[in-house]
Order: sequence, then C-alpha cells, then structure tokens
Amino acid sequence: MRQLTFLFILAVINIVSFQNCGQDFAVRSDLNLASFSAGSSCESQLQPAFEASYGSFLSSTCVACHVPGGPGKGAFAQSNPSAAFSAFLLATSDRIDTLAVSSSHASPFTGTQNQTAINTASATWNQAVAACKAGTGGGSEDSGVVTMPKVMDATATNKDITWNLDTEVASGGGGTGGATFTVAVRKVTAAGYTTYFFNTPRLKAGSKPLHIEDIMIKINGQTQTLGTTWIMANADVAANATVSLATSQLFLEYVDSASDTLAISIGVLETR
Repeated sequence: MRQLTFLFILAVINIVSFQNCGQDFAVRSDLNLASFSAGSSCESQLQPAFEASYGSFLSSTCVACHVPGGPGKGAFAQSNPSAAFSAFLLATSDRIDTLAVSSSHASPFTGTQNQTAINTASATWNQAVAACKAGTGGGSEDSGVVTMPKVMDATATNKDITWNLDTEVASGGGGTGGATFTVAVRKVTAAGYTTYFFNTPRLKAGSKPLHIEDIMIKINGQTQTLGTTWIMANADVAANATVSLATSQLFLEYVDSASDTLAISIGVLETR
C-alpha cells in the first residue's frame, strides 16, 4: 500500500536533499494561523498538546538552529511557547519527525538517538489532533459532505478541479443553492520523485449563504489524516460570493498513477 505523507509548505518548493539545519523548512510570509482558526477550540486545544509533546524536545535539542535569527528555517525551538507553536504548525510534525532522527541533517543534535523521544511526542500530538478533529466535526472521515472522486490528471501548471455541492457529492451535500468547491492541483517531477501540490481551496456560494468548516482531502478514496491544516478552515460565505479558505498548500510525494483521484471531505457545510 502506498504510504502518503503530507506536509504543510509556506513557499515555492524546491525538491532537494536537506544537508544542514539552514535548508530544511521553507517560509512564506503570507500564511497566518489566524486566517484558519482564530478563536477556534482547536488552536487552544492543540497548543498545550504541543507543549506537552514536541515543545520540550525542540527547545532543548533544536535550539542551536531553530530560533528567531537562527540559521534554521522555522523558529519552533524558541522559548516563547505561543510563537514556537505557530512555527511548529508551519513546519509540521511529520517533517520534524523525519529530520530529528536523521544523522545527516544536523548531527550531533539530530540522529537515531532521538527516536524514542520523537515516538513519544508524535503519539501524544497525534492523539490531540484526533481529539480536536472529533470536536470540530472532523472525527469521522465521511461526516458532513464528501464529494465524488475526480481523476486529477495533473500537470506542472495549476489546474482547478471543481465540484457542484448539490450534484457531485458521494454523501451529504445537496440543497446548497448551486454552491461549488474548487481546489487547484499541480505536479512536479524532479530527482526521480513526483509531488502533488494542492492549493487555493475555495467555496463559491450559489443562491444561499453558507458556513463551512473542516476540510480534508481524499486520494484514491483514502482520507489523508496527516494533512490537517485545512481542518482549521472556518468561514461564512454570502450568497453568490466566493471565499478562499486557506493560503497554505499541501503537498504529497509519491509514485504517481494516471488514474489517481481526488475527493474533498467537508466536516461542516450548512446554509445560513
């Protein structure tokens, strides 16, 4: 079974092998956590989970690089817990899990000696993420609305894929007044790896105003539970208006197939 790994990125992505602490995390200044979940229960729930899981490890192990002004991109090892948490979300736990145990990343700080600590931190964090999803309508991958799968047929140029939320849904949906959901997808192949990029998720309301929360993507029918940035989407959309739901991208490295499909799982979609 193909293992699919999602990371959140904040810049134009270069697919390279990372050799030192200054070349691992990309930063894009226009991503603001508040644009997804300002005031949401998820943010208040996950910050203590970060402090109880990755926070102490990062602040003691990665402080030489990953602090404001340090050589490493992503200041998630700084002493300010709120700022460290925000930087951690942008870097993603999956990326940290990989680099923390890599002897080629920033030895002697990183390496296999960190595996036990990372396993413990990851288990605590993932449990908190699952609880957060359950509390915001995302606990079941097929709750709310799930669109019909569509073949991506992606190229190196962004391609919009759009679903009518009245007629192109596998479950839920209907009665939205002709609303549509759109996401852009492209793929890049370099150094023998193919990467899908998903960006610019947006909801266009029809004749009815809508409220939307909690977006996940499904590849070949499988919900990608590591791609959690869009879970924090929370927006009201006026009738006949279009709202962009996130400024972050998700990307996936994999061995691609021409038949790969994409579907969208929406935790909450309500008329207002």
